[in-house]
Order: sequence, then structure tokens, then C-alpha cells
Amino acid sequence: MSLQRLLLNFMLYYRVRPTMVDGLDLEKLREGDMPEPQTKRTWGCQYETGHLAGVNVIYVRPAKMNSDDVLVHLHGGLYVAGISEPHWWLISRLCHETGRLGVMVDYRLAPEHPFPAAVDDAVAVLAELANSHGAENLVVSGDSAGGGLAVASAMKLRDDGAAMPGKLVLLSPWLDITLDHPNILSLEKKDRVLAKSGAVEAGDLYANGMDPKSPYLSPVNGDLSGLPPMLLLIGTSEILLPDCQVFQVKAVSQHASLDYREYPKLFHVWPLFFPILPEGEKAIAEVLRFIS
Repeated sequence: MSLQRLLLNFMLYYRVRPTMVDGLDLEKLREGDMPEPQTKRTWGCQYETGHLAGVNVIYVRPAKMNSDDVLVHLHGGLYVAGISEPHWWLISRLCHETGRLGVMVDYRLAPEHPFPAAVDDAVAVLAELANSHGAENLVVSGDSAGGGLAVASAMKLRDDGAAMPGKLVLLSPWLDITLDHPNILSLEKKDRVLAKSGAVEAGDLYANGMDPKSPYLSPVNGDLSGLPPMLLLIGTSEILLPDCQVFQVKAVSQHASLDYREYPKLFHVWPLFFPILPEGEKAIAEVLRFIS
């Protein structure tokens, strides 16, 4: 285990996890929001705010950009918190390495805008980009809640008979907002980032009375057949692991294309911390291999 990993475990345990141990502290969780990039780690990218299909987005333009290829990122935050600095690190690095135009989707958040607002926003952006750049040229990445949103949005596009993106990259995806898998309890002692009580409360705010088992809320319950090729990275010290394992088994049985990778003893969304975490850099290499 790297020294950086030990230090990050400590930092996340004392800064992030307290926002959800004894219920959800929404105000404190949102203190880390960074809706516009204010980071020194830009990898030479330029940023521009805009709108797509009426949805707030931030364009990320690398110094050397391909004409049609686009990377769309759906950020995590339990559907209730916004973009944070590590999300900017991730999209900037991936755009720099691939030459893709980046689109960070600033989708609407619960509780002010509960389900289906996030799905509607993501689907609208993807449909607009499919028209302008070609659906096959789109890669959608998502971390945590954004990973679940990426799958839900692809399902919605498929169910509506619309063109789906070319690939999905799922980093520690939240695939069942109920977190009722029996194996989660034993993992909660290992998870340095997420706590079940606060996450379930956030999921309830997002669902807003709708059936939380609906596939558009909890994609692990949906039909995975016909979805784009997917890469899923999950750490074995995450409470989200059991639902990702169910997702993997289901993908095989439904003949969905899924490259599934478990990283031993890694914490929630560790790939976002690649600038300071060797294990994160390894995950970025997997993502770049998949995108390419």
C-alpha cells in the first residue's frame, strides 16, 4: 500500500465520511462544490461555460482536439452535491490524453430538483451531442452517482429508441440507491468514504417518493442487454461493491459487453485522485486503454 493511499484514506475518512455517518449533512457535503474549474491542474485545457438542450455544461477543450470525438462526464455526489475539484482533474486529463472535447454536465440536483431531473438532463445533453457529433463518437464517463446516471441514461435512450453513446466508463458506480444488499453491512467498516445511512438518505431525497428499485433510479435492476460496451472499476473496500458484483453477473447473463475490474482494498472513486495516488494512475491507464 502506498503512503499516498494511507494519507488519502485518513483525509477522506475525516473530511468526507462525517457528512453521512449520522444521516446526511447536505450543507457540509456541498462545501466542496466547484461548479467552475479553479484548479492549477488543467493539463493545458481551456474551459467554457455553455448550455446544451437547456442544460448547464462546461466545455473542456484540450490543446490538440479531434474534430468529432467527445467525452461526457457525469459527476458523482449522491445526486445532491455538485462538481468538485477531482472531477476537473479527471475530465481534463482524459481530454488531454485522448484529444476529445470534454463536456462536464452540471445536471440538476436533489432535493431542489429530484428524479427524473438528472436523467432528463443527461439524456437531453447526450441526444444533442449525438445529433452534432454522432452517437458513436461519444464516450460517457461517470463516477459514483454519475456512474449510475450514465447507465440509467443509456437505458432511457435505448428504451426510447434513440442513439446511444459509443462507450460507458463507470468508476465506483452507485447502481442501487437502496443499498439493501446484505453484504454491504460487513463492508461498511472498511469503507473510508461512504456511510450507508447518509447515502440512503440522499437516495431518498433523489427518488422523492418514486419506487427506488426503478431501473432509472437503480440501474442494477434494469435490462442490460443492448447497452454500449462498458468499463467498470470498483474497489473491494467500498459498500458499492456487492451491487457492482450483481451488475457484473447480470451483464454476463444478458450478454452485455462489460469489462469488469475489482481493485483490492481501494476506496470509493480512487481513480479521481490519480495526480497524487499511484493506484489512481493505474486506473486512468485502464480507462485510456478502454476509450482508445
